[in-house]
Amino acid sequence: MNQTSKILVALLLATPALALAAATATARVQNGDATRGAALFHLNCATCHGRDGRGDGPLAKALGAPAPADLRDVAFLMQRSDDDLQHAVAQGGRAVKKSFTMPAFGAQLPSLDIWDMVAFVRLGQPSVAEFFSSAGRYTAKTYALDADAQRRLDPLLGKLASDEQQVVLAAAFSGEKVEGEEPAFVPQDPRMLDALKPKQKLGYLAFVYVAVPGIGSVPVSLAMDREGIILAVKPRMESVADKDRASVEKLLAGYEGAGGKHTPYEALTPPRPAKDKDPKKAAKAAKDKKEKKDDPKDAQEMAKALTRAYLRAVEGAAAFDKEERDRHWAD
Repeated sequence: MNQTSKILVALLLATPALALAAATATARVQNGDATRGAALFHLNCATCHGRDGRGDGPLAKALGAPAPADLRDVAFLMQRSDDDLQHAVAQGGRAVKKSFTMPAFGAQLPSLDIWDMVAFVRLGQPSVAEFFSSAGRYTAKTYALDADAQRRLDPLLGKLASDEQQVVLAAAFSGEKVEGEEPAFVPQDPRMLDALKPKQKLGYLAFVYVAVPGIGSVPVSLAMDREGIILAVKPRMESVADKDRASVEKLLAGYEGAGGKHTPYEALTPPRPAKDKDPKKAAKAAKDKKEKKDDPKDAQEMAKALTRAYLRAVEGAAAFDKEERDRHWAD
């Protein structure tokens, strides 16, 4: 093999790593000012996207389909890098194969203004780093639950509603990152995904809605380790009334360490409340139980509702694992 051939082979073998390095290198180069971005967003974007970015602005209905994106939807944001958001604002909806009615702001706004608006959109959203502090990279995708998945879920969950037949899942991987920065987003590009090695996988993060007894549907970030064991259940409180937040947090507490990918699946059970060593707190807990402020029926219903969301997340992780095996079968 001559020298030129050796160089070509080396480049071909390095392609996935080079592609991933390029994606990481083009990560967000500006740290936007979310406070300034809020004012810019309200001036330029709120008419369509709404003041809070939920896609409910005064012109939203008149625009028809596709409707303005809900920029508070974690599933939407988790599957897009800051570069993706900046590009959409600068180049307009048509450039990202979305609504042609979204104008391109790049010609009228400085680049720094656009990065400030990106910072506002990201403000308060959950991140991979919250749950996997050592993560350097992550990828995310919406997984449709196929017939095999629904067959495995059927004994515990029965027939899934149409809005339950898919799940948004992120997979976190170790890797170098800039101090204070978020892990780099790896898009669904086969070359870049190939550089995410199975041994570097830290776990999964699913974004689900859970029916909390007496309160209603609450968005929840659900972190799992490589084996599907629950690491954290974190409700996103922006949609919960102030008076209900303590109840939501209490009902969803204590599930860490439960679950797993093993089949047949088992339902989650209400965690046993830890005995409080503080006499005053222990006395209050006993009083609340006597006055039925802590209704055991609520705990049972909570476990049932969380099981429904959690097992769908596990199936999302199984779908990711299958794609991962297909990518790395020759490794």
